[in-house]
Amino acid sequence: MKITVGIPFFNPGDIFAESIQSVLEQTHQDLEIILLDDGSSDGSLAIAKSFNDPRIKVISDGKNLRLPKRLNQLIDLATGDFIARMDADDIIAPTKFAQQLAMLQANEKIDLVATGMCSITNDNQVIGYRLPVEKQRINNTVADAIFGRVNIAHATILARKSWYLRNRYNENARLMEDYQLWIDAAVNNDLNVGYIQAPLYFYREESSVSPQ
Repeated sequence: MKITVGIPFFNPGDIFAESIQSVLEQTHQDLEIILLDDGSSDGSLAIAKSFNDPRIKVISDGKNLRLPKRLNQLIDLATGDFIARMDADDIIAPTKFAQQLAMLQANEKIDLVATGMCSITNDNQVIGYRLPVEKQRINNTVADAIFGRVNIAHATILARKSWYLRNRYNENARLMEDYQLWIDAAVNNDLNVGYIQAPLYFYREESSVSPQ
């Protein structure tokens, strides 16, 4: 089953190459990798274009449209049955997609799977970690979403494309696009989440870049 991996980027710097490489090294290899430039000026577009892999698509229109618009663009461009997103300065464990895909295929009630995450420095030293406390949450309510009980680390998720087509990002909710997405999906009775209780996503505390 093909997974579309989307990485919107805005000036992530040289560390971007390591992020891309961690996707290429996934044990699940049926991937489409979309690198969405959001008007970078730091040479990261050249880094994106430097990878010679037919699964990689680099898209750059020279504009700074901000993260919610780029995430909706990813949904429109994706040809995979499943969509993953990640930040351009983070890295992922080699089995992340394989484990998430297995959970989605085993449980049709679940539409997206989140994982635990580690906080790391730019030289990959672990600062701390956070793990989900549940294996799944079905039929999350609006109150669950509002009060943070869904416990989804946004950058870690793998979701069915069909779910994303029903639940798009609010492009006016900049800097809270994930929070708004969970609320909107819950309003539609469409927030059914599985969790992998392992730190498969590595978040760089020091840089924390994203499209602006």
